[in-house]
Amino acid sequence: MTTTEPEAQDSADAEVSEARLLRVDPNELIIGVNVRAHAGLGSGFVADIKRRGVREPVTVVRRGDGALVVRKGQRRVLAAIKAEQPTVPALLLDEAEETDPKSRIARVIDQLGENEHREQITDRDELAATQELLDLGLTARQIARERSIPRKRVEGTVVVARSDAARHAVLDTGLDLLQAATLAEFDGDEEAMADLRTTAAEQPHQLDHAAQRWRDQRAEDAALAARSAELAEQGITVIDRPYLYPDGLRQLGMLRPTPESEPGTEVDPEQHRHCPGHAVFLDYSRHTGQVRGVGVCSDFRAHGHAERLAPAGQATSAPSNGAALTERERAAKAAYRRTVIAHGKEWDSATTLRRDWLRTFAARRTAPKDAPTWTAQVWASGAHCLRKALENGHALAGELLGLPGGPAEITRAAETATPGRATVILTVLAMAAIEASTDRRHTWERPDELQRGYFAQIQHWGYEPAEIEALVIAKGASNTGDTEDADLGETA
Repeated sequence: MTTTEPEAQDSADAEVSEARLLRVDPNELIIGVNVRAHAGLGSGFVADIKRRGVREPVTVVRRGDGALVVRKGQRRVLAAIKAEQPTVPALLLDEAEETDPKSRIARVIDQLGENEHREQITDRDELAATQELLDLGLTARQIARERSIPRKRVEGTVVVARSDAARHAVLDTGLDLLQAATLAEFDGDEEAMADLRTTAAEQPHQLDHAAQRWRDQRAEDAALAARSAELAEQGITVIDRPYLYPDGLRQLGMLRPTPESEPGTEVDPEQHRHCPGHAVFLDYSRHTGQVRGVGVCSDFRAHGHAERLAPAGQATSAPSNGAALTERERAAKAAYRRTVIAHGKEWDSATTLRRDWLRTFAARRTAPKDAPTWTAQVWASGAHCLRKALENGHALAGELLGLPGGPAEITRAAETATPGRATVILTVLAMAAIEASTDRRHTWERPDELQRGYFAQIQHWGYEPAEIEALVIAKGASNTGDTEDADLGETA
């Protein structure tokens, strides 16, 4: 065996506890008995060894035939071999390889102690170190390269380091880096930051959902502000969304030009722009990111219009129940409609994260153990959503699986799939069929049995539901609340 003494006469070369520091070819070292049954070699660890070499000496003892046996440092040795390092530093103890029980006991206790009492670097430590490297002039890319870790992880830490609020959340409250990176996204938005910090502290499992709601709200606010500015330049009055129409205010689609006009005739929106009562409220669709202006007349009777279906010669129709609503009833209806719209927005935000989770699930090589049982029960139900998915060519399933070519492409993927992967495909076909049947207006309020089972199952498989989705699991089959479907312009 070839070993060399280091030439530099510094502290690393000095004898330590009757030991000598050598440079040894890792291929010539013998891995001794170790309490660690499997020496996991992560790609980042090997890349770091390849780039910078082994910096902490391994510990070796000399066997009777002169060979060097590794007592501590098997992972470093194996990584050095994989990284094709020519030598590793080895601390040669002035001891023989243990053969008697007493020496073997000492070796086991020593190896256990080395690993049991090793404390991982904390997020606070990593953040402080990253901040120091940034201050010294390194970029995120350079830090990732020098540390041989994913650039995305470093970039997330850098984002936190550059946000005072997020950085202090880690240093002062112990928030982890992933959570803090979510906070950093909203740096400068005090309302969002306060809500997210509270969520992180009290309901950390809901942080992603809370952040998505703020992202969607931010996009909505920006789109509404831009459209409001455009309409203001055109001289059009923009009003707040009415949750219940006050006396006199109606959507243009509910009106005809005059009481004398034939019932059913519709008001021409372009002509109505000249009416003194013309106004618009804005409706934002989170599905498309588009803003729709809903035209109204602020006082249709005062401006000579009539309800579209009112009897000929009359401006209004008689109340369907024979009496006008009381103020209490009107307030209750308005409150219910506010809830419907707010819950619809929460559902849209949750759907974004749920579909992301489904795509990750669809990429699995094997399905959960209970997937065949659940999937068989779903397909055996013969539910309408399954038939609809078949008729639509499994469009959503194809999207989730990354197979947008329709049934033919899904079929080809199944033909070449392993049994485990084929089970995943079959399970995703069932999941996607139910998922496509959900909507922002009815599922959280009146889910069917299949939908309740679906949400319970994906939660069992690791999905963290938002509070609005948790309602689906908890709901009974009974219908709750006011189900009046009067159109307030809210896009489904």
